[in-house]
Amino acid sequence: MEGGVIYVVPQSHIDVAWLWRYDPETIHRCCKPTFSMALQNMDRYPDYTFSQSQVPLYQAVEEVYPELFERIKGYVEEGRWEIVGGMYVEFEGGEPCGESIVRQCVMGKRYFLERFGVEVKTGWQEDAWSHPWQLPQILKRCGMNSYMFKRGMKGERLFWWRSPDGSTVLAYNSRVHGEPSQSWIDLLGELRERYGVDRAMIRIGRGDHGGGPTPKEIEAIKRFAERVSPEVEVKFGRFVDFVEDLLAQNPELPVLNDELGFELVGDLTNCGEIKRNNRLCENLLLTTEKFCSIASILFGEPYPSEELYESWKKLLFNQFHDIIGGSGIPPVCRDAHRFYEIIRESGERLLGDSLALILKRADTTGEGSALIVVNPLPWERTDIAEAEFHLPEGEEILLLDEEGNAVPIQLVERRKERGEQLVRFIFIAERVPSLGYKTYRIVRGARAKHPTPFSIDGLRVQNEFFSLELDPETGCLKSLLDRRNGREVLSGMGNLLVAIEDEGDSEGRFVKGSDTIAAPPGKARDIVSDPSIEICEEGPVRAKMRIRRRFRSSSFIQEITLYSGIDRVDFNLTIEWHDIHWMIKVAFPLNLDGPEVTYNTAYGSIVRPADGLEYPAQRWVDLSGREYGVALLNNGRYGHDVEGCRVRMSLLRSPTEPAYNTDEGVHQIGYSLYPHPGGWREAGVMRRGYEFNCPLITLVEDGHPGELPPSFSFLDVKPDNVIVEVLKRAYDSDDFVLRLYEIHGEGCQASIRLPCEINSAFEADLMEREIGEIEFEGKLLKVQMSPYEIKTIKFSPKA
Repeated sequence: MEGGVIYVVPQSHIDVAWLWRYDPETIHRCCKPTFSMALQNMDRYPDYTFSQSQVPLYQAVEEVYPELFERIKGYVEEGRWEIVGGMYVEFEGGEPCGESIVRQCVMGKRYFLERFGVEVKTGWQEDAWSHPWQLPQILKRCGMNSYMFKRGMKGERLFWWRSPDGSTVLAYNSRVHGEPSQSWIDLLGELRERYGVDRAMIRIGRGDHGGGPTPKEIEAIKRFAERVSPEVEVKFGRFVDFVEDLLAQNPELPVLNDELGFELVGDLTNCGEIKRNNRLCENLLLTTEKFCSIASILFGEPYPSEELYESWKKLLFNQFHDIIGGSGIPPVCRDAHRFYEIIRESGERLLGDSLALILKRADTTGEGSALIVVNPLPWERTDIAEAEFHLPEGEEILLLDEEGNAVPIQLVERRKERGEQLVRFIFIAERVPSLGYKTYRIVRGARAKHPTPFSIDGLRVQNEFFSLELDPETGCLKSLLDRRNGREVLSGMGNLLVAIEDEGDSEGRFVKGSDTIAAPPGKARDIVSDPSIEICEEGPVRAKMRIRRRFRSSSFIQEITLYSGIDRVDFNLTIEWHDIHWMIKVAFPLNLDGPEVTYNTAYGSIVRPADGLEYPAQRWVDLSGREYGVALLNNGRYGHDVEGCRVRMSLLRSPTEPAYNTDEGVHQIGYSLYPHPGGWREAGVMRRGYEFNCPLITLVEDGHPGELPPSFSFLDVKPDNVIVEVLKRAYDSDDFVLRLYEIHGEGCQASIRLPCEINSAFEADLMEREIGEIEFEGKLLKVQMSPYEIKTIKFSPKA
């Protein structure tokens, strides 16, 4: 037996919520007995250690069992109770956006620093089933150098995990082991032979209601340690000790420049409304932070730091893998939706208040009322806008642009409200400034006549970009012709709903007993019978087709929309679902030749095989050949598969056990096709995905003078391959923080024009600690961006 050291890491994986609710079950029946047992073991065995992750577990004990919390603090100071993970919760990696993952790490580390004075250096994911490629960069820039994971092993147990920007952390695949045995020695031998290291780590301890390691298990380990000594040292220890010991050996380990593997991928689709609300709340909080920052920078408005922080905490809590993954019982899902309601109420109020304050400073003088269109994204865009306006019954309105030209509008609703009529209308807002606004005028008068830009012939609808035709027998897209490029987009029936028999479970398994089968094996049925088809809207702004159909006890309404001046095809699907043990997908077979398949991921993108397996995507999936491609955009669904040239998006699942999560009820799902010449980079697919998720905002203002012009941009960034994701107040100062990232893998110098003169500017890590000064002049920042880099800038405005 060759020598070496086996670190035995006592721990307990406690699910924040799963087949029970956080309060009372997790707090009182998981945390209290587990932490009490750990402390008793520490009192009894001077060499015993314990490792625990996740802020909500500590917060619960701090609030409900303060005596336990103080004892934990004592052992943390002693170095025997290890805080691992540094994340707010053990989040699922495929569904949170990149900035959510940053906040998971930053807000987790901040809590542990504030309460325990501990700088957590380790990432820790006991049960997450996907791990995004940019995670090593996020960990590294938060001051974490290592990552323990259980699910998603991709060939190597011990390796350097590298992000596309080159950031690297030490990664270790570890599973919980039972009683000590020869398998422990075999693991040490495997690591020595394969990686040239003489250190191994073993995790012990039952999770959830199991209470962690017991004295009986501890005694068994001590006897085992005596038996294998002195050749092998078996000792209790911390994950950080194991990592530091390995790093000191400077091992030549394999490098994985890729994402990790996937398990339980059915959870990418479970509980679809949790997915949709997660996306909505992420978009809302990021937009609210931007405009609250602008109101504070330009007009001295107090920044609502505490309220925004509380909203982020609720959102991060809901990104715990069993909550966002939809494997919690229905009461857990209801708790999650209550958090989303609170986030949305707060965020919408703060956003409305900040926009009202900013726009009161805009010059809105002129005829009639000002209709202000706000662009929450940091680039100029043309897109659909929707507005409401009250006026006396019987009157009509005109919409005028800044030059006084009539803008085509299309009424979509007219109803009586408080003795007046409320009209809801849509229009195309052209060239709305980057993170800014543009003013239109609403005046009373006869509505202008505008020629329709659409040609309709039976079930064929055409605008300047596309000609689409429905098949009367199936209601599916029979043809989608890209008129600009003279190209048929589809190779078969598009917008096809597919029902797949799904006898899997709410844990994300498509086949019970297998965590890794990544495609539902059940029989698939096309939902095509007896469609009811109508042209339900035709006007100067959009034309819309509506298809109604049924499947078993459920019904579907599919709407397909073409706009004037917008080069995408939008789809809206309403599902009223009342069935079980089915998975529903929507499919588009594309007329492409051997396309490369790129998925939008957290703070980046990745190429994956067209192998028909289920993978997560953020806002889009793109299939591009040598000269042409098509992107499928979504606004709140994550599971996708691509086989050959067919792309499908997963819409819902309906398992009944162990959690009865059948997605019963009504679902509104939006998606869009964006055909384009060239690849996704040249076509600006990343921007189109953001635009589909962050609609233009409209507000009606009375006429008033102001220091801001009628149209204005607060922030702009160049070149196009750099996106500013975050503008917010710094956590610990009156400075402000920008976060930007490079999206194409092309290094560049980025220029960011801010809304204010700059007093000082520094590059910072994700914890907002200053690294070095940044060049600036007036309102302009200039920074060098490496390929796929996530960069944080901290700046102070001039008074």
